[in-house]
Amino acid sequence: MRASVAAVPDDLQERSERVLTVGDAIPEFRLPALAATIAATSGNASSFHLDNRLGRVKEGLLADLIAVEGDPTQDIAALRKVKFVMKNGRVYKQQ
Repeated sequence: MRASVAAVPDDLQERSERVLTVGDAIPEFRLPALAATIAATSGNASSFHLDNRLGRVKEGLLADLIAVEGDPTQDIAALRKVKFVMKNGRVYKQQ
């Protein structure tokens, strides 16, 4: 797979902050970071009966990805340290 690099859309930071606000609530519900990660990816796809199309990184499935600094399965706050976003095969980085 080849990826191209593009500028980050102006509202990407704002959208990320809204998502992270939801993620910040996870400790209040005592949901472990790994369980939260699964719930937001493969678990969510399965709940909507879309697991044959998305929810995992696998050839033939749709996937938008983020690369973060750290391990969000151990510390959900690592999701605040986004290095890049890949959407539709295109890499977006902060400049």
